[in-house]
Amino acid sequence: MEMLFQERTIAPRRWLMGESDDAPVHDHMSDRRKYFRIDDHVMLKYRLIPEEEVQITLDRLRTPLPNAFSLSSDFAELKQEMVVLKRSVERTSPQVAQYLALIDKKMDMIAKVLLIQNMGSDEHLWRKVNLGAGGMSFDSHVDISEGAVLEIKLGLLPSHAGLRTLGKVIRSTKREDKKAGYEVAVCFIHVRDSDRELLVQHVLWRQAQSLREQREGKTVLN
Repeated sequence: MEMLFQERTIAPRRWLMGESDDAPVHDHMSDRRKYFRIDDHVMLKYRLIPEEEVQITLDRLRTPLPNAFSLSSDFAELKQEMVVLKRSVERTSPQVAQYLALIDKKMDMIAKVLLIQNMGSDEHLWRKVNLGAGGMSFDSHVDISEGAVLEIKLGLLPSHAGLRTLGKVIRSTKREDKKAGYEVAVCFIHVRDSDRELLVQHVLWRQAQSLREQREGKTVLN
């Protein structure tokens, strides 16, 4: 898929933020990293929200009840919090560090089961997308009207985090290459703060992985 955004572009696209090209650019790193974008493969489900149901759906997402799907992202958040602790413990108590590693592995297994139970195991759920903390783009067989609101469920690997968000379609472009269908660009209009941070960390991890693979490839060629 042609990237909607440059993979390593730091500043967000102005039209995504609803700004004109003349609007001042915020140069804070905490803002910048939210708009890194990557090409990725994720589990993706979405449904069109009728206009009269948008506010109801938004209210429901803002006051979520605990469920298996949100629990998978809570596990991923806990894993991130454990990283620093594990590094510290490894230096002082290898046995405790080994125990924490087993707990971490168990959490991974549970998160994977929860994600599959809620998303399904259909291979067609796996989609190539261009993803960032502020939005995403993906291919669709049908045109989706600009301004339409989608309820989106994402499954990320390798964390097995399940994220639910609302997104507004900001562009739907008919593909001119060999692929049939449309490229749909979506701006997230509601994401839990913890889920957005998971997205940020996921994107940064994927970028680091890509750079590492590029370096290793160059080393092999040389």
